[in-house]
Amino acid sequence: MKNRTNSLHMNNPPQKILVMRLRGIGDVILSTPVLDNLHRAFPAAEIDYLTEPPSAPLLQNHPLINRVHVLAHRSWQKLPWREQLRANWNFIRELRAQKYDMVIDLFGNPRTALLTYLTRAPLRIGFRFRVRRFAYNRVVIPRGDQLHAVEFNLDVLRALHIPIVTTQLNVVVEPSETVETFWREHSLESHAPVIAFNAFGGWYTKRWPLAAFAELGDRLQRELNAKVILLWGPNEWE
Repeated sequence: MKNRTNSLHMNNPPQKILVMRLRGIGDVILSTPVLDNLHRAFPAAEIDYLTEPPSAPLLQNHPLINRVHVLAHRSWQKLPWREQLRANWNFIRELRAQKYDMVIDLFGNPRTALLTYLTRAPLRIGFRFRVRRFAYNRVVIPRGDQLHAVEFNLDVLRALHIPIVTTQLNVVVEPSETVETFWREHSLESHAPVIAFNAFGGWYTKRWPLAAFAELGDRLQRELNAKVILLWGPNEWE
């Protein structure tokens, strides 16, 4: 595989690359250094990204992403079984039609492993998780669960001998009219600093106690004269 990787860089650089990362918005943000380093290594390549609906808006205006594939499999599960099959098959056909040279699976669950395999890309890279290694022809051995997520993701590129030039997160989000209206109504335009708390997470193990957020917010207001905003998503308001 080493010879194949070297030829990838020197003689046959990829023209179309797909990066996969499902689930949380934070997880997708932590994958963005992979995009920057891929672009630096292969500046002529088109880079696409596959993710789920909650994270897709973060990537729509990203300057390094050509196309965002949205895997809406949770919505498909509500359909009759024939329509489920049709939706999945159409999605696979959509991926195959792109004729990717390289697919990078940063998630590595059974679904993304299978999708990686079904793209038929000549180079398919993923982590060695249980039996899912069948989907890849370049397998990366994880270095352990104490590694920062950014470094964990970048290990895929290191396995391909792609130089790591930056670890900077890169997200482009256009301000919405709703946010601008909220900013004006609460006189935040002339107030500094403004600090937002995202007090919730998909897993309870990721959540700091609300009492601790309240104590920190009081301290920020008292010591910095800060405006504190609490963020929440669907079904998180109590």
